[in-house]
Amino acid sequence: MAWEDILFAFGIVSAVVYLVVVTLLNRHVRFRHPEIWDNLGRPTFWNNSPANNIRFFKFCLVGSSYRRLGDPVLNKYVFVARTLCLFVMIYFLIGIFVVFGDKSS
Repeated sequence: MAWEDILFAFGIVSAVVYLVVVTLLNRHVRFRHPEIWDNLGRPTFWNNSPANNIRFFKFCLVGSSYRRLGDPVLNKYVFVARTLCLFVMIYFLIGIFVVFGDKSS
């Protein structure tokens, strides 16, 4: 098994775990902080619009307004989601380099 295959498999697993964590985070906000969930546009799998995604991204992956809620479980979900998002982006960039990189060797 080549290192590219291992990298690809790890990237796929990371992306799936990221989606699971974001789903759990969304569910936590929905049930523990319904007013915030309403402000985010009530995002669900079936109500997944660009506007909802941008609000959600600003709320937990870029902003720090979630900290004002004082919810340690939410803080952990956000930390894991941010970390996995970073890993997925790095693996995506590495994958682009592997696919489109120098093929002279």
